[in-house]
Amino acid sequence: MAVRIVTDSTAGLRPESAAAQRITVIPIGVSWGATNGREGVDIGPSDVLQALRDRRKVSTSQPPPLAFVEAYAGPAMAEPGTDIVSIHLSGELSGTVAAAELAAQYAAGRVVVVDSRLVSAGLAFVVEAAVAAANSGADAEQVAEAARQAAAATSVFFCVEDLNALKAGGRIGPASARLGTALAVKPILRLKDGEIVTDSFVRTTRRAMERLCELAGKTPRPARAAVVHLGAPERAAQLAGMVSEVLGGQDVPVGEVSAAIAAHTGEGVLGVAVMSDAPVA
Repeated sequence: MAVRIVTDSTAGLRPESAAAQRITVIPIGVSWGATNGREGVDIGPSDVLQALRDRRKVSTSQPPPLAFVEAYAGPAMAEPGTDIVSIHLSGELSGTVAAAELAAQYAAGRVVVVDSRLVSAGLAFVVEAAVAAANSGADAEQVAEAARQAAAATSVFFCVEDLNALKAGGRIGPASARLGTALAVKPILRLKDGEIVTDSFVRTTRRAMERLCELAGKTPRPARAAVVHLGAPERAAQLAGMVSEVLGGQDVPVGEVSAAIAAHTGEGVLGVAVMSDAPVA
């Protein structure tokens, strides 16, 4: 039995990588002013970065259920005996999972929807774990369980220049946003149970990077890590080197956040995703 993987564009997978792994990617909508498109298709992170620098208000929209219905019925899924595992960003941050679950009810074949409760590189780790399980011959439920285990073993930490975009999008509470602004400090944020919560506040970018490294280093038996950013390639490369040193010299790839994530984090965001190989309790 074949299992195909579906995810959304916030995972930040490169198109050629997704195609090579036979992953179907559902794009998130991104818009500002008269511009309205799909991330990874019409709009990339550099477009959002320029819009933010032009002081445009950038918004995002979840894919409509019809996009999932069409994906689940697409030619790639038409092989006899094909099941689908559909893995998406946190349902606490987006209605994408809900749209996938609705569409799954109308799919001709079996669709298992997994809420990763993560975003960005963390979601990418989960998708890649699911692909590995599918390639090993696992059935749909086993692939979905591999994804859930990978999600439980993955942590995402990040810092932003300010909290205004996250506050405006309802992704963080107003009290945390007001505190960060009032104290003129940089917030260190993390995903906990699918929600963005404040870990701490620091005074400088250097201290923010050090704190991200500290958090990455606390991960039990870290198996892999990645750094993401928007408009800060030099700082991201430096952070990747710091994380690599903390984790014993392993390779830490660097990439840009997806356009939809960029819309909510703003320019200068730095993030670290770390996956542990320790058994999940």
